[in-house]
Amino acid sequence: MHATVVLILALAALLASAANANPVLAKRGASYYNFLKSGAGKTTYWTDRPDSWGQCLLDPPANGMAVALATNGLDNWGSNPASMCGACIRIHNGAKSAVARVINKLPDGGRGAGDLDVSSAVWYALTNKAPGELYDVTWEVVDCPDASGPLVYKWKDGSSQWWAGVEIRNHRKPVLSVTVNGQRPTRQMYNYFVANSGFGPGPVTIQTVLSDGTSITDYNIPLRAGAEVRGSRSQ
Repeated sequence: MHATVVLILALAALLASAANANPVLAKRGASYYNFLKSGAGKTTYWTDRPDSWGQCLLDPPANGMAVALATNGLDNWGSNPASMCGACIRIHNGAKSAVARVINKLPDGGRGAGDLDVSSAVWYALTNKAPGELYDVTWEVVDCPDASGPLVYKWKDGSSQWWAGVEIRNHRKPVLSVTVNGQRPTRQMYNYFVANSGFGPGPVTIQTVLSDGTSITDYNIPLRAGAEVRGSRSQ
């Protein structure tokens, strides 16, 4: 048999053996994202930090189960900035899965829309491998298991009757829209809904619409710069 043919056959056998031994690392599927529903792609690992950080300006969950999405996944190709911030996704790697909350954006702009970057708690829930890369990981949006009771409203530092920003926290499903005192503030890349002319001195009425169409309205929310204010209506 010609030496070149022998070499090709040997290489094919080696690749097949590697795929059987570790199918997760052997596959290189496409990355995709379905708006507020699901996605798939490559998963990498980040170095954990204990403070509030990242594009979403959200604290890491108490259980450490946090995840970052690629730019196009988090912002829906720019048409819905920060739309996945605070949402929860169930991530699948073969037979293993884990639920994590979205709190950040991937730093690599070249990543696919469904790619993920996960905390150590999520990584080791998905695999016993050392931190690196996982391929063909799939995920879907789920209700956040740690979100119970009313919504929480976090006022941006510097908020006043003349300028204000508010972030919705403790929501079960992705936040679709927010209305404050009849105004539709603009959602920023950092997940706050901002009114450049303010909402008045407060208290305010805040209506939040979640991704399934659920509408939650809280009345008499005081405007307190930098503070979290808990609503009164359960989700």
